[in-house]
Order: sequence, then C-alpha cells, then structure tokens
Amino acid sequence: MRKLLIIDKDQFGYHISPYKYALYLSRKFDVTYVCWDEKRDKNPHGNVNVIYLQKKGNILNRFLILIRNLNDEIKASNFDCIFLVYFFGCSLLKIFNSREKFILDIKTVSVTSTPFINWVKDGLLKIESSFFKNITVLNYRTGKKLRLKSFHILPLGSEIFAENFYDTGYFDYLYVGTLSNRNIMDVVHGFKIFIESLKRNNNHSMLPRLILLGVGYGNELESIRQYAFENQLEEKILAPGFVPYDRLHSYFQISKVGISYVPITDQYTDQPPTKTYEYLLSGLPVIGTATNANKELICSGNGILIEDNSKDISIAMEKVFSNYLAFDRKKIQENSRHFSWETIIYENLLPYLNSL
Repeated sequence: MRKLLIIDKDQFGYHISPYKYALYLSRKFDVTYVCWDEKRDKNPHGNVNVIYLQKKGNILNRFLILIRNLNDEIKASNFDCIFLVYFFGCSLLKIFNSREKFILDIKTVSVTSTPFINWVKDGLLKIESSFFKNITVLNYRTGKKLRLKSFHILPLGSEIFAENFYDTGYFDYLYVGTLSNRNIMDVVHGFKIFIESLKRNNNHSMLPRLILLGVGYGNELESIRQYAFENQLEEKILAPGFVPYDRLHSYFQISKVGISYVPITDQYTDQPPTKTYEYLLSGLPVIGTATNANKELICSGNGILIEDNSKDISIAMEKVFSNYLAFDRKKIQENSRHFSWETIIYENLLPYLNSL
C-alpha cells in the first residue's frame, strides 16, 4: 500500500479538512499524520497513524522542534507523497528534502483586520509557495490572488449533519463557527430587531431562537451572553460555546435556518465559509452575506444573500420565517451532495494524488 504523510500543525481532529482527508484516504493509503499535541481531547483515528509532537519552550524553540521532528520523520520513512498544510516556514521542509514529492495545501490567505499584516503574510506565502511544484487551493480566486503559476482547486466540503429533521416547536436560526473577527454582534442585534417586529405584529406561530455555537479569541462569548441577559433574551439567544464536530448533529436536526455571516471585506470575500457547505448539506436554507464565495453557493432556492449589517439580518430572518415552506429541505440537500467530503476526496483529491 502506498504511503502518505499529512502534516498539519493543528491537533488531529481540530482542523477538519486534513482530518477528513486522513480518515477517508486511509482506506486507500497507509496514512501517517503528524501534528502538535495541544492537550485537547484526542479524536478517534481509525487506521491513521497519528504522531503527536510536544510543544516546549518559546515560539522559536517550538518551531525548531517542529521542523526537526518533521524532517526526521520524512527521512526515516519512504513516503510516496507528503501533503503539507501550509504554515510559516514550512518551505524549509522542501528545501531539506528536495527530492520528495510534496503537495502544499493552502487553506486561506491572511484574514486579519490589518491590511498591512495581510500584505506581509500573503507576500511570505507567495515566496514560500514558489518552492513547491504541486499546490492546492480552495478556489480559483485564491490561486490568482497569490499569483500562483499553477494550482489544483481542492474545495471545502462537509459532512451531512442532518438526514432527519425534528420539529421542536422552536424556529431555530443556527450559527456555527468562530465568534472572532466576524462582527457576530450584528447577527445578535438583527435577531433582536426581528423578534421585536414579531411581537408588534402578533406573529407567534413558532418561537424563534438564535443558537450560536463557537468561541472567540476575545470576550465575544461573554458579550453575547451579557447582551441576552440585559435584554431578557436568555431563552431566545443561546450561546453554549464550543461544541465538538461530532456532536453538531443534534443542533442541525432541530434547526430551521443556517446563518453564514462573514464581513464583506477584501480579506473575506473570496474565502468559502465552511458553515455554508455544512448548512446546505444538512438541508438548511442559508442567510449569508453576499461575499464572492457565498454568491457562488447561495441562490433563491436555498437561501437569501444580504449585506453585512443588522438591518439586513433582521429582514432576512423575517422573510425566511414567513416563507419557510417555500424552501424544500430535501431538495436543498440533494442539490448539495457534491459538497460532501466523500465526494470531494474520492472524486477530486484521490485522482489528483494518483496523477502525481
């Protein structure tokens, strides 16, 4: 059996794309996965040989530990291919192992709130990518933005979190993802405007709730909970925090609508939001900001595109609430099957690997 090495700094199971690559490709390859041990719960790995590296010392020391251990693993084993998820300095591995067959996987351009930092990081990414012959990117725009000479498009995917749907008496709007740098309070404020409008119009056929799954780097989660408390909305705005990937099913099965809210900015507009795929594959109509990436996924049959502000969120929530029966969840799901991890890995990534 051919041997595949997957390198990703994130702990196995917490960066979904390479995690899914490893699990599905382990049916075709002898897969080794090297990552940091971040002291989080260990995910099941089936036939994947997972090597956890221990973080020690300062940033420079950890970087040297990472490069040394990865380099030793590459030289000790005869891998047919090395799938390397980009991190700063990873080009050293190619320089030290110039004869090895690498695939550099670029998941994102820099998306900080500071344009200068984005420019610097993207510039470094361009320089490092020049050392690699085989490069995968999420979409065409990313490849062109980085001015790559050649690249293979390996899009995002999702599991199907809901095959069956359950009516709980609530009309749940679901947001899944990070709470940082997403202006997520726009969604919270928009929801409040929406339910106040329902009260004025005495429209209470179902009880609307906003469920926000995720955490942020700052105090976003606390701010949401405090806002709900101050506005007597604790029973309508639910923010339980981080929910493991394999425990999301119960939320998708009871929800009515998915919220794919990303600021419409230069750094975000071309980045496909994972959550959009997750909602569509689970048959949820999507309220999504009109980024370039969302425009390619959301149409009148499966959702509503909006601008990135509270007013548009509230209007879209009301439209979906009032016209929910116009959306066919089964049809949305069937039309999105090509976004499943199984399809993307076996019909895109596997043929690409075989071609090399």
